[in-house]
Amino acid sequence: MIPPKGQVMTPSPTSIAWLRRDLRIHDHPALTAAADEAAGGRLVVLYVLDPVLLTGRWSSPNRNAFLLDSLRALDGDLRAVGSRLEVRVGDAQSLVPPVAAEAGA
Repeated sequence: MIPPKGQVMTPSPTSIAWLRRDLRIHDHPALTAAADEAAGGRLVVLYVLDPVLLTGRWSSPNRNAFLLDSLRALDGDLRAVGSRLEVRVGDAQSLVPPVAAEAGA
């Protein structure tokens, strides 16, 4: 899009909501704040799936199935409102900064 003569095009804001345990979109203060900050821009909703959750001491087939089903449901809820869930697998400390850089946040 080319801005009208005399106006400078400024980039739209990008916000990231990094979800860790609270996998719902209703009544989620951090997600609401990120969405408000990104109004008119881009909202990246991120979940980092740490393999330790799937293989660690407290893992079980039922628990893993519940987590994966919850992530699918969350993605469906986000898509219904024009967004989507970005899932990365690995260590959050090494994955979140690159996602932020990719998104321009």
